[in-house]
This record gives sequence, structure tokens and C-alpha cells, in this order.
Amino acid sequence: ENTGALSALDIDPLPHQVNLVHHILSSGNLNWLIADDVGLGKTIETGMIIHALRQRGIAKRILLITPAGLVKQWQEELHEKFKLGDFEVFGLDFMIDEPRKWKLHDFVIGSIDTLKTEKNLESLMESGSWDLVIFDESHKLSRKQDGMQYRLSDRYALAQKLRKLTSSILLLTATPHQGEQDKFVALLELLRPERHEQLQKLAINPDIISDMVFRNHKDDVTDI
Repeated sequence: ENTGALSALDIDPLPHQVNLVHHILSSGNLNWLIADDVGLGKTIETGMIIHALRQRGIAKRILLITPAGLVKQWQEELHEKFKLGDFEVFGLDFMIDEPRKWKLHDFVIGSIDTLKTEKNLESLMESGSWDLVIFDESHKLSRKQDGMQYRLSDRYALAQKLRKLTSSILLLTATPHQGEQDKFVALLELLRPERHEQLQKLAINPDIISDMVFRNHKDDVTDI
């Protein structure tokens, strides 16, 4: 009732999913890394968040970026479970041949490897502002630190550029750290670019991520 995330939906969410969605929607901030263990339903959680934001009229333009093999799956799940049937797939349901046509498409799903190409990225940067940008499998956004220099993958460069077109970004991954602190910090910097200096000292002040990362562990949310 407080968030609108569950109204009129044909789903039966688990308590940890309700808790995560309520926590994020109540935080007053939509820049989060959702890092639940594999199998705990990040798609359900994300769908609930999108549905709630649209119920409130907050998110009128949403861009969801996924690996190529998950594009249609996301489109079908949003339609079937959350009645969000107006999400179109870039490159399948529509193409853009001139920037002004972006205004015809407010709810878009795109493959990260399709959007990162020079031609499509150039077009995407003319798409205008987005209320929310979501990256699934965000651990594939790679930035390596080499001394004072950064080496960005094309995928990370896409995310970094899109960050300038939105005030809110959600990153989804079950493996946010992967034992590489610099890559983890790079993800956090996409969420909060203004915290660059603080995030460089994450090892000595880990509490800084308490309002940036939400992680459910399978052992904590399941029972016999």
C-alpha cells in the first residue's frame, strides 16, 4: 500500500523481495546495486520497482539494458507478470534512423552489445533524458585501474555515458565483487559519481555502501 509495488499484480513475491523493494522505494534514492544471490529473483524485484514507479507517475522513460540472450525473456516477464507490455526491444521492435524518433519510445529494452557499437551509442546519446536506466548482469561492466589510469571496456563506457542522461540507475548482479576491488568500486562510481574520493577509500570505510548496495544471501532467506 505504501509503495504501490504490489497493487493488482498476479505475482506472489517472497518476503525478501518485498523487503528489498520496500527498502529501495522508501530510501528516497534510486541509485542502487541489487546484488541478491543467484536464484533469489532480481527480475521480480526489478519488475516490482518499475511497476511501483510507473504507478506513481515517476518513471515515464525507462531504459533496460541486458545481455543479448535475455532481451526477449525480460520483455516477456515484464508483460506477463507486471502488465508492462509496452516495453519495446531496440533493434527488433524498432530502429532509430534519426534522433528525433527517440521521443516515440519511452520504455526500451536493449542488448548491451548492440547498444555499445559506435553507431548505436551515438544515436542513444541523442535519445534525451531517462528517468531510470537499469543494467542487468552489471558485473560485465568492466573498468580496470592501472596506477592512475583507467582502462574502460566498451560496455563500461556505455554505462558511463548513459549515466549523464539519467538521475537514477539500478545495477543488477549476483557477483558484484568477484575478488577485484577496483572493478567493484567502478560499479559503485556509476551509482554515485560524486563519491569518487570516498569510494577510493572503501577498504577502510566499508560502511559507505550501506545506502548503495542491497544483498540478500540464499542462506538467510530460505528455510527447510
